[in-house]
Amino acid sequence: MSAVARRAAAHRGPAPARFEGAGAESESRYRQLVELSPDMILVHWQGEILYANPAAARLLAVPSVDDLVGRRIVEYLELLEGSLADQLADIYRRRPVQRALIDGFRRWDGEELELEVSSSPVSWNGTPAQQTLLRNVTRRRRDEQELRRRQEQLDLAVSGSRGGMWDIELDPENPMGGPLRTYISPQLKRLVGYEPDELPDDFAAWRSHVVLADLPRFNAVVGELLAGLRDEHELDYRHRGPDGRVRWLHTRGRLYRDEQGRPVRWIGIDWDITARQEAVEAVRRSEDKFTTLFRLSPAVLAVISLTDGELLEVNDGFLAHLGYHRGEVEGQTVGGLGLFENTEEWGRLAAETRRRGSFQDVEVRLRSRAGAPRVVRLSGERILLDRCECLIAAGHDISGQIAMEERLRHLAYFDPLTRLPNRAMCERHLTEALERNALSGRRVGVLFIDLDRFKMINDSLGHGAGDQLLAALAHRFSECLRPDDLLARFGGDEFVVVLEGLRDERDAAAVADRLLASLAEPVEIEDTAIHPSASVGVALCTPEAVASDLLRYADAAMYRAKGRGGAVFQLFDGRLDGEHMQRLHLENDLRRGLERGELELHYQPLVWLADGRTLGAEALVRWHHPERGLVLPGEFIPAAEECGLIGALGDWVLREATAQWSRWRVAGLVDESFRMSINLSARQLHDRRLVERIEEMLERYDLPAEQLQLEITENVLLQVPETCQALRDLGVRLALDDFGTGYASLAYLKELTVDMLKIDRSFIRDLVYDPTDLCLVRAIVALSRDLGLEVVAEGIETSQQAECVQEIGCLWGQGFLFDRPLTGRDFEQRRLLKAA
Repeated sequence: MSAVARRAAAHRGPAPARFEGAGAESESRYRQLVELSPDMILVHWQGEILYANPAAARLLAVPSVDDLVGRRIVEYLELLEGSLADQLADIYRRRPVQRALIDGFRRWDGEELELEVSSSPVSWNGTPAQQTLLRNVTRRRRDEQELRRRQEQLDLAVSGSRGGMWDIELDPENPMGGPLRTYISPQLKRLVGYEPDELPDDFAAWRSHVVLADLPRFNAVVGELLAGLRDEHELDYRHRGPDGRVRWLHTRGRLYRDEQGRPVRWIGIDWDITARQEAVEAVRRSEDKFTTLFRLSPAVLAVISLTDGELLEVNDGFLAHLGYHRGEVEGQTVGGLGLFENTEEWGRLAAETRRRGSFQDVEVRLRSRAGAPRVVRLSGERILLDRCECLIAAGHDISGQIAMEERLRHLAYFDPLTRLPNRAMCERHLTEALERNALSGRRVGVLFIDLDRFKMINDSLGHGAGDQLLAALAHRFSECLRPDDLLARFGGDEFVVVLEGLRDERDAAAVADRLLASLAEPVEIEDTAIHPSASVGVALCTPEAVASDLLRYADAAMYRAKGRGGAVFQLFDGRLDGEHMQRLHLENDLRRGLERGELELHYQPLVWLADGRTLGAEALVRWHHPERGLVLPGEFIPAAEECGLIGALGDWVLREATAQWSRWRVAGLVDESFRMSINLSARQLHDRRLVERIEEMLERYDLPAEQLQLEITENVLLQVPETCQALRDLGVRLALDDFGTGYASLAYLKELTVDMLKIDRSFIRDLVYDPTDLCLVRAIVALSRDLGLEVVAEGIETSQQAECVQEIGCLWGQGFLFDRPLTGRDFEQRRLLKAA
């Protein structure tokens, strides 16, 4: 008897009685079923072992089954080592035991096993019993541990390549029925955004995250593998992670089969190829963009072979700008198409490309299909296409730009009305002429031409007529000059002639005579014969003179000619330059005087002749120059008109006069019969906001519109009748100043929408002694009375003149007889307070 048997016999005591009767047949059938089982089976009731199969004896290393049957399980377990016995005892106390694993079970012979224990209720000969099955899983567990170790090693190796592995065990009997076991490495789970415990080792779960659009391809590969159509696979597909991010995976795997060729195992590796796929997609998009841009770009684009000049591809811009159809171009050579106007140009560009790899911004002249030249700014770069060295050329058609630049250059240097060189071109030509003639010893002369009374023509007939006159005179002047002489429109009604190769002043004077003689014939403008005249200043260069000096000298001489009455020419001398500079200083001083408040209004009374009452005042501007003292309007008003200050000056007069009138009204010095008369310039009447500003001033000072009288010259009234009518609609009175001196005054009188005529002082001066003046004044007064107009006689200086105009029927008078223009304070003292 062995030591184990002796230990068991000493422990167990007498054997318990066995079950008899009907239960014997059931026991026999049960024993037949389990005798050959490789697993240990025990049947026990209330802790006593009722049955054990041979495998139990072998597993527990006891001599025979008899050493187990009849013993209590707990008593038997006490024979084992304490910790393991406690573990087994605990398992049996928690009945029914479904399944448990015992690590480190050591048999009596010393061998260590791993057991899988399960327990379930059975009926033993009609009595409830418990069946316990102990399976030796030592080898399987070791195989699994080895497999796990190898998988971990493979995972470690794969992880270095940004990949992860998977291992699927298939049922060879039913490979299409789903995996028996699936292993997805932690690295692969992390690769798609999961923590290892967040995604189960389940093939169906993994497939559920494949992007829907890629699922058909994915399923097709799986189906082909399991159907035996292939043993290896390689596939790119997209997988959606828990964060919704889609990753591109490249999977590669192999299917293993058993001896009968049935699938048993499928192993593979997945790599994250998102970056690569995105790069590929970026390249594809870039290529698509390039193709689209190449085709649709408005630039001229072409791919040309550097070997033979063949046009391999052109874009729509090429076809549009050069007028070709695609079939006429692609496959042709540059030379055969005659693309370059200069046949050598292509050779130079091709050589430059081979030598340097590129060229930039080269202007070339291409020939369109119709033969028209097109200027293209071309850049190119060498590229390699299918081992063929090519040039990709990009050009911009700048034909329109060059034409525009030419037009702009013409506009910059030529006058659009007369098509003559303008001031900039004149000054440039004059500078070059001085340089040329300095070497030859010849002299350069400048003729400065200014039309006389051109403003009156503009004001009377309109600017359109003035433009026609300028164009006609430009043609006449051109016919008076030599081919090498330059005629330029300097600005406004001013022309300049540059003469080269002069001997002395006589040569220049002869040209000036011819210019003035060309004005002898009238110019027909809109069925009106205009007799133009001009003042011409002549200046010849001195050794030290520059262009600006010579122009200034000629300008000064022209002003002297105009001062002589016009229609003549004047040679320049040194004194004229001083006068010219004095006029420039006057303009500058006037501009500063407006800013510094040096101007002042004086008021001349408007008198009711019947009783001598002052019923109005005309506002007249005076300038107190800080150095020259009082400057009269006759000197600075023309300067203001020439330098463009007349508008600002007129607005200032309008503001100051209405403010003074308001103060007199508030003080009770004037009543509703008092009129404030203010002169308006042509520039003011051309201002669209004039009526609005006058209305604002009347409202601001609460002044009656019908007592404001605006004095306008006849030619201005004819030029802007709409503005005059708007002023009358406002309620303002209009007075026609200097009546009788304008253009065809009586012929236009019926068209003038005015309330008063002011007879010019030239008719009043000799009224008492000259019957002609008396007759004219009598006719004007009679005509005005018939038209319902009031009349004022200007310039009354004697009582005889006052009596004469009163006898004729003129009711209003103005002149030194009644008072000179007075300051606002003096006007109050001498006219208003005295009348009160």
